[in-house]
Amino acid sequence: MPLSADPPPRLKVGILWDADCIASNAAAVVDVLRTLQNLAAMRSPPAPVLAWEWLVLDASDIPFGGLPPAGGGGADGTHDVLVVPGTMAVSGPHLQEISLRQAQRARDVLRRHVGPGAPVAAFFNGAALLAECGLLQGRELALPWAFAPSVLHMAGQGAQWRRDQPWHRDSGLWSTASLAHTVPAWLDLLAHTGVAELAQAAASVLEFDA
Repeated sequence: MPLSADPPPRLKVGILWDADCIASNAAAVVDVLRTLQNLAAMRSPPAPVLAWEWLVLDASDIPFGGLPPAGGGGADGTHDVLVVPGTMAVSGPHLQEISLRQAQRARDVLRRHVGPGAPVAAFFNGAALLAECGLLQGRELALPWAFAPSVLHMAGQGAQWRRDQPWHRDSGLWSTASLAHTVPAWLDLLAHTGVAELAQAAASVLEFDA
C-alpha cells in the first residue's frame, strides 16, 4: 500500500498590530490566509497548514474591533513570516512618531526575524518601522510617494526607492507603494514558502486574469 504524501509544511505568520495600523492592510493579509486554509480543508486528507496570530504592540489595543481573529490554532510564539501593516500617518513627522513608538516594542522581534533573512512583508508605509529598527540598509523597496522621503531619511544611507514598481521583492523583504497592491505582493511572498502551491492556486482566483 503506497504511503500518503506528506502535508505541506505548516506556515506560522505573525501580524504586528496597534491602534495606528491600517486595518484594511491587516485584514487583506488574513483574508488571503483564510482562502489558503479553506483550499487546504477541501483536500483529502485535510490538514491545517497555516497558523497566524496578532502581535499586539500595545495591550490597550485589544480587542481588535472588526479585525478577524487569529487562525489555525495560533502560531505558538514562533513565526516563519512577519507582517508589518502600514499606519494611519497624516505626514512624514507623524509617521516617524508612530514608528518610534512601535519600535520600542517591536525592535527585538523584528531584528531576530529579519537579521537571518526570514521573510517579512512591510506594506505601504510600514517600512518606516523597519527603518526605525535599522533594518533597511542596502535594501531596495517600493514606497508610497508621500512617505518615501521620510522612510529613506529614517533608513539612512544605502536604502533605495524603487519608484518604478508598485511592489517589490528584495531577498526576504516584500514592500508595496500602495494599499491596492497588498494582495499581489502577499501572494508572491507566500509563493516563496512551504505553502507555495496553495498560494498559486489562490492567486489564480484572487488576482485579475484576462
